[in-house]
Amino acid sequence: MNKILTVDIGNTNIATTLWNGDTPTPLASFTTKQSATCTELKHSFESVLKLANINKTELITGSVVSCVVPGIVSAAKKALSMMIGNGPIVISSELNVGINFDSYDKKSLGADRIADIVGAVMLYKAPVIICDLGTCTTISAVDSEKRFIGGMICPGIQTSLDCLHSRVPHLPVVKAKETNLIIGNDTASSLLTGAVVGTAAMISEMASKLSGTKGMNNCTLILTGGNASFILPQINTKIKTVYEPDLIMKGLREIYTNFC
Repeated sequence: MNKILTVDIGNTNIATTLWNGDTPTPLASFTTKQSATCTELKHSFESVLKLANINKTELITGSVVSCVVPGIVSAAKKALSMMIGNGPIVISSELNVGINFDSYDKKSLGADRIADIVGAVMLYKAPVIICDLGTCTTISAVDSEKRFIGGMICPGIQTSLDCLHSRVPHLPVVKAKETNLIIGNDTASSLLTGAVVGTAAMISEMASKLSGTKGMNNCTLILTGGNASFILPQINTKIKTVYEPDLIMKGLREIYTNFC
């Protein structure tokens, strides 16, 4: 059975998963270094495989990469080529992945959003709304005809909190996490509820409104990304809502398996 490596290079972390057929083995993540070299990335990829007791890289038949850090795409491609023996598939708007992106400026569409969209449609069929809550909060909508109709990009929850502290230094440093509060009872909890509850309210209202538009009836709202788990309890909408922590990896595997 073919083994493939799926790699998601985000602004903050680089995540990897090894697939044996349709069985995933999530590997350790490591911090994204904006100026990472081929040698550094190769060492990092090999290290996460070794941590999982995977020492025979020749058994990996291929790889597929989603990258939103343009400066290290070339180094990542070379590192994976040296490690596996053949070059990776790099996700871009030029690939035919079964979704119509014609109404959007495709060149500006991030690879992570493409992988999320493919994974969402594979798992839940269209129409879908995908919210990826990471460094940025991205929202992508695909209608019943599998047309990408657009989306939103907002500061991520931790990004918002960090920016507030940066711009207003007397405000406390707050780490994004789950909260049972609706409004805060001190400055720190007010910052947290503002970021967490505020983001959930935005997503809930947007999804409810969008679900009433042409081609979006009976859509599924899908949450993914590092901050999604503690946003999920705050979502308030009648739309079917699901949490898919590995959505991007599932999308990458789907693209590698069925579209390349």
